[in-house]
Amino acid sequence: MSSGFSIGLNALQANSGAIEVASKNIAASNVSGYKASEYLFQEALTRSLQPSSSGRFGATGTGGVTRRTYAAGSTKYSASPLDMSINGDGMFVVGLFKEPSPEKTFYTRSGQFLTDKEGNIVSSSGLYLYGYQPNSDFTNVTDQIGPLKEPASPMPPNRTTSAFLSVNLDARTNIVNEKRAKAGGEVTNILNTDDPTTYTHIQQFSLYDKLGQQHSVTMYFRRVEPRIFDVYVNVDGQVFAPKSTGDTISIQMPNADTDNPEDALDATTTTGKKGPEAVARFGFVEGRLVKVGPTVADADLDALDPKSAQGLLLSFDVKKPTNPLKPRDPSLMVSDDINFKIDFAGTTCFASAFEVKKGRAGRLLCRIIDRAVSRR
Repeated sequence: MSSGFSIGLNALQANSGAIEVASKNIAASNVSGYKASEYLFQEALTRSLQPSSSGRFGATGTGGVTRRTYAAGSTKYSASPLDMSINGDGMFVVGLFKEPSPEKTFYTRSGQFLTDKEGNIVSSSGLYLYGYQPNSDFTNVTDQIGPLKEPASPMPPNRTTSAFLSVNLDARTNIVNEKRAKAGGEVTNILNTDDPTTYTHIQQFSLYDKLGQQHSVTMYFRRVEPRIFDVYVNVDGQVFAPKSTGDTISIQMPNADTDNPEDALDATTTTGKKGPEAVARFGFVEGRLVKVGPTVADADLDALDPKSAQGLLLSFDVKKPTNPLKPRDPSLMVSDDINFKIDFAGTTCFASAFEVKKGRAGRLLCRIIDRAVSRR
């Protein structure tokens, strides 16, 4: 009788513990950085069958029979410039004091930060955000760890010199025909930004000039063969990068009275426009990017090893308008020539949805925080 009563009591305690864990997960589902817990029923059952100091059968409550889940959650847009998220492994390092102490150091995935009256970056509970300190002119970081602080005056901008972009191009997408049927013959199917059927995928990222002005680079991917994608690049929505046979793709930003080369009349097209040209081609073997270049032939891909592919990058030279007093869009004025490289290592072409697996092109503060997270 006593044994049956104890079995029933332990079952009720296990169910109560599972409900408690589920309730906490639901209640905190919208809390930034919260990690859900999983109730381990098998562990609770095992403990209930063993004597413990808290009674004849296992201890009550959920302590010791739960497991924290550290899977990455979804990211949301925030209007605060100090809100951050971590893509992949790692945590933000925070502490109680300005001098880091192992006894008073904590780790969190919550990236909601603000500044205190002294300009220090702190969490919502007032903990200092630790990171590697910048040098005097904010051009690099030192090995000294301390609280990150917003400078009293605007931080000197650091122009973009390199970026990386790793994406998956969906292998299930259709090949975009290079020819479009028309009465009287066939014409070139030019890329049209307003017509999603003329390209396969689109991706944007930001770059910065020496004044800290943000510029937008848009990349259009178009599948032209089973293992080959054409790549088109547009800067600030103003001009497409022209095709180049050299090592660097030069983009001349337009004046107010400059005509777009892609708007030139061409009688062989349905729109009467010549249209943009692909700046490069991506070649894939076994779903992995193996070659990036102005010309990529399918017959040359089989000789390449997808596990040791190198040189998967493009170099760009964005030139300011020839007449700085008459830019096409004053709000997007390029203050100086911007030379940067994009590394596409890790890009794949598997039968799954298009996604950005890794990508960054930013300013110094982002690099300081990334380094602090990765090295702790």
